[in-house]
Amino acid sequence: MDESRTHDDNQAIKDFVASHPDGVIASATLEGRPQASVVYFSVDDDMNFYFTTKSQTRKAQNIGERADVSIAIHDAPSQTVVKVAGKAERLSDPEETLEVYRRATVRGAEAAGADNVPPIARITAGEFVAYRIKPDFLDFKSFSHGNNFRTAMEHATDRREYGNPN
Repeated sequence: MDESRTHDDNQAIKDFVASHPDGVIASATLEGRPQASVVYFSVDDDMNFYFTTKSQTRKAQNIGERADVSIAIHDAPSQTVVKVAGKAERLSDPEETLEVYRRATVRGAEAAGADNVPPIARITAGEFVAYRIKPDFLDFKSFSHGNNFRTAMEHATDRREYGNPN
């Protein structure tokens, strides 16, 4: 993982995740078949990411077979993204699982909209389980370069009529 990130960089990531708690987690079966799900995340001071699901969901079953996962948390208007890759570790302490559910899932649902009941609470798929992802890759970028056609074309082409001097 990039050790050159500063405390301010880490705080910016934590603030971004707090204000954009939902993202996509991708896992894979032992055969390598991909599966992606939208979940709510939280991040701690050590830059570990947390989420909950239920024990009989495909993502939980995949992680039980192959712990490698990736995450993308995105904000379309600012073209900002947090990308994470690492191994998901299932937490065994019931109190810690409940705390992750409160901190990531319930707070995420509250922040996302008027309905505070998270989708995972509405399905029958076993007991709640919580995971910690310690990133071996963590990237935070904003790709916003302006909000007009000319600026977008300057970044997409070498054509001089769009202002690219090359």
